[in-house]
This record gives sequence, structure tokens and C-alpha cells, in this order.
Amino acid sequence: MASPPTHRNIPKNNPVPVPKPAIIIRPMQLTDTSHLARITALAYANTPVERFLSPLAGQYPGDIIRGHKQSIRRRLLSSRSYSVVACLKSEEGVERVVGFSQLMRLGEDEGAREWVKSHGILKRLSIFILGWFFHYFVKIQNWLFPAKAFSNEALAMLGKWSAEDNKIHWDATAWPERQKRWFVATLVVDPKYQNLGIGRRLMQSGMAIAQREKTIMGLIASPAGERLYLKLGWEKLGEFCHRIPNDDKKGGGVFIWYPEGVYSERYKSGVSS
Repeated sequence: MASPPTHRNIPKNNPVPVPKPAIIIRPMQLTDTSHLARITALAYANTPVERFLSPLAGQYPGDIIRGHKQSIRRRLLSSRSYSVVACLKSEEGVERVVGFSQLMRLGEDEGAREWVKSHGILKRLSIFILGWFFHYFVKIQNWLFPAKAFSNEALAMLGKWSAEDNKIHWDATAWPERQKRWFVATLVVDPKYQNLGIGRRLMQSGMAIAQREKTIMGLIASPAGERLYLKLGWEKLGEFCHRIPNDDKKGGGVFIWYPEGVYSERYKSGVSS
């Protein structure tokens, strides 16, 4: 007669680990911008930044998406831009764009000129033509349909605060070596796909470019993003001069990253070699 089962011969119901989906990084395309604008609107929805800059966002959601789309497209149509998107592919091979980042190459050094030249003549020409087209398209669009969601006073105030932060950490006289850098203009992940390593992959993609150039990077981090950047080896230069009203979260500020083999005290002392 078979012996009754015991805890020793009952198989354990261990959960099967679910593999993380493969993340694909590819160049951003102009046709991506509408979807990316919606992702950005979702990511910033009802945050202290949105409530401060666009107090009427709830009444005019279209203004928010349009503003994000114009900003994303403007950066994309620059020969100094490194704009990529993160995609997940389903088992059926369907691609879903779930995040993006845009870096801008600042400075007038040889590395910046080489980056611009790397696009090739035809691509630079198309960027120039499309850039001018959308420049006037946006002017007409905003004239015909002026945005009502934003606070011009808050936008001006934020611009002033940003200028103060730049004066402290990126001033050309105090920090000449910091003028040639990659600036992370934006990094956004769809809220539904956060905590999958997508933001890390996007940032590592840009850091690889900077490492090859041996060029420093800079960014402005929110309190939520600070942890990621510190894990990736970024250094915090300082807190913001001003905090967004009603934002009680601690952290965030101005960050810098030194590629391997580039770090030097001159970046902190402001003394150029």
C-alpha cells in the first residue's frame, strides 16, 4: 500500500521566472513623434511640473500633446541631435514604442563638428529643409490655435530658474571644459512599461556615444530619475536653485557624467588644459 504523501515528496510550487522582454533601441523617425508626445503627456500627467507650467491641462489636453510634439520634433530636426526610441517586440513581431531619449551635442569643438558631418550631406539637407518647414508650420499653427493650457508666467519663471542653474554649473567662464558636452534634453518611458530597464538602456545608448567621443554629459534630473543616474555612475553637481511649487519630493538636480579615461580635476576647478 502506498504511503501517504508527505511534505518531503510533494513538489514545491516554485514560480517560473518571467524573462524580461527584449528591448530594441533604434533611431527616432518623424512618424514616431505623435506617439511619443502622447507617452510624454502620460508620463508628466498630474505631476508638480505639469500643474505648475500648465494649470489648465485638464481643460485643454490637446495643447499638452501638441506642445510635446513640437518640442520632440524640433530636437529631432537638428543635426546636433541623437534621438532614439526604445521598442518592445511581441511574439508576433509587432513593434511597440515604449520610450525615447534625445541628446544634444553642445560646443564648437572638433567632436561636435564631426558629429554634424556624420549625418551625411543628403540627411543634413533634409534636416535643414524639414526644420525650416516645421518652424513656420508651428508659428502658423500656434497663431491659429493659441495654447490655453500653459501659464506664460510660470514658463518664464522656469526659464529664469534654469538660467540660474546654468550659470552655476555650466558657465563658460567658470567651466570652459564643460561647454563641449552631450546634454540629455529628455528621457521618457511610457508609465505602463516602467521598471523594465528601458530607461537604463536608453541612457546607456547615449553614454556609449559620449564614451566613444570621450565627451562629458550633463542633464537635469527629477527626484524620480536621480536614483537611475547615480546607479549609472553620474555625479550630482548640485540641487536646483529653486524648487517647483508644491513639490515636496526631495532629490533631483544637475548631474554630470565623465567617460572612462576623461575625468580630470579641471572639470571641477574650471581650469582648462
